[in-house]
Amino acid sequence: LSSLQHLPQGLVFLDASRNHLSSAVVGDQPKLATLLLSHNRLEDFGPDAAAGLPQLQALDLDYNRLFAMPTALTAAGGAGPSVASTLARLSLRGNAIADLGSLAAFSNLSTLDVSANRLAELPPSIGAAVRLRTLRVQQNRLRALPGELFRLPHLLELQAAGNAIEA
Repeated sequence: LSSLQHLPQGLVFLDASRNHLSSAVVGDQPKLATLLLSHNRLEDFGPDAAAGLPQLQALDLDYNRLFAMPTALTAAGGAGPSVASTLARLSLRGNAIADLGSLAAFSNLSTLDVSANRLAELPPSIGAAVRLRTLRVQQNRLRALPGELFRLPHLLELQAAGNAIEA
């Protein structure tokens, strides 16, 4: 798989995991709802990568080379909203992410997996993810959990093992 830009339009599901991708510009895929890109060589998932993905609901970027929240997830694409506003499931497990930045735009997120990264803290903006049901933050460097987390009305599952959380 050398390029994701020239795939047939109309895809709703794309699994390009376990390749050697260092770039993931998918191109115009207006119906794509699920994109799986785990176990590649991605260092970012930039604004161009998600520009043509207005219906994206699930994104898996596990086990890549990410050091921060991918820029495509917070940047608005043209005149439209950011990809963050459509995502229900985001998985960033097993990268080297030390900073999530703001999660304020993730209003539809129900599952977030940022386990096995280098997070020392969760941003207070986690409270803006009001639909969050599952949060996986195990195997990071967390010392505390923000109070905003405990005010999320739909949170059902919190996995925080393997951190340095103190009472």
